[in-house]
Amino acid sequence: MAEEQISHLISQKNSLERVTKQIALIEKLLLLTTPDLIPYRKKNKWGFCSPDKAIVIPCIYESSFPFFEGIGTIKLDNKLGFIDINGKIITPCVYETRGNFSEGLARVAIDGKHGFINKTGVHVVQCRYEHAHDFSNGLARVKLNNKWGCIDKDGNQIIPLLYDALGPMNEGLFSAKIDSKYGFLDAAGEEIIPFKYDYVGNFSEGLAKVRLKNAVGFIDKRGNEIIPCVYGVDEDEFTSLSRTGDYGRFSEGLASIQLNGKYGFITQSNDRKIECIYDYAGDFSDGVVNVQSKKKMGYINKNGVQLIDFIFDSASSFCEGLAEVELNGKRGYINRAGEQVIPLIYDWAHYFNNGLSHVKINRNWGYIDKKGVQFWED
Repeated sequence: MAEEQISHLISQKNSLERVTKQIALIEKLLLLTTPDLIPYRKKNKWGFCSPDKAIVIPCIYESSFPFFEGIGTIKLDNKLGFIDINGKIITPCVYETRGNFSEGLARVAIDGKHGFINKTGVHVVQCRYEHAHDFSNGLARVKLNNKWGCIDKDGNQIIPLLYDALGPMNEGLFSAKIDSKYGFLDAAGEEIIPFKYDYVGNFSEGLAKVRLKNAVGFIDKRGNEIIPCVYGVDEDEFTSLSRTGDYGRFSEGLASIQLNGKYGFITQSNDRKIECIYDYAGDFSDGVVNVQSKKKMGYINKNGVQLIDFIFDSASSFCEGLAEVELNGKRGYINRAGEQVIPLIYDWAHYFNNGLSHVKINRNWGYIDKKGVQFWED
């Protein structure tokens, strides 16, 4: 009898643990699906509203910016501060620049020096750096005395400040530059791939684009040359690459390459999947890619089949199911079927991030959602 009672109690305990885990999972899902407050402009003042455009935080600021990790950004007297979803001020508007909260910390700058604060506004890393990037994988890239390195969340130097450039960590490795040559470091600052390249991109799908003199190829994480440096170099491409590190990367199994001034795509086995016939090629996203031919942009699939006509003056990669396109100086958004889901009426438009895009119309900025709802009133 005692054994049966013990067995019953254990069963109840296990059931309770399962229910507790299920509740925790549901709570996490609710957090993911519950929309944050949206920056809302009323003439030239900004606040925040709910997705149904009900004002939650009054429009009294010079500007407001989207919430990240439950914290939004506001602007007063040309300075930036932070606010929570209830409208409580986390920090006054005293910062010149700021990053979004990432891994519990936000990058801020005072008097041209960068540091980090936590969600209570406490400076956990003092403002002493010439520049800094947001935290990712527990580390932040910082610059001091014109040299780059990495710190942890306590401000401890993990990668020494020795490098002329330091890219973001991708797939466990940082791209870095020293004495005009590029190589790769791990998260502990150990040299993994020697500094011998004239430029490198970020790792993506296990490979990184590298440049040796006037040719590019791809290497793996051990530095093995998987695709030899035989493809062409477009200086405009490497200007873009120097800003993002991503252009020409492998995405969905394919990467753009250039031969004789034209772009096509190869596989990781260096098989030519799409011939080099385009004047420009982006990166694949959702099975399609933006390419240019005869000064017009359109979209093709992984077999090189045209999916969306070449009618646009500019066209971005798809992000969150939509792509920003431009025609006759006006911008809007299309879906993968090529349908205009948001009309081309904007003077400027960004890609969607967490369901919102920042757009400009009639010299004014504002936010729209993926249905084209405009969160402002003039």
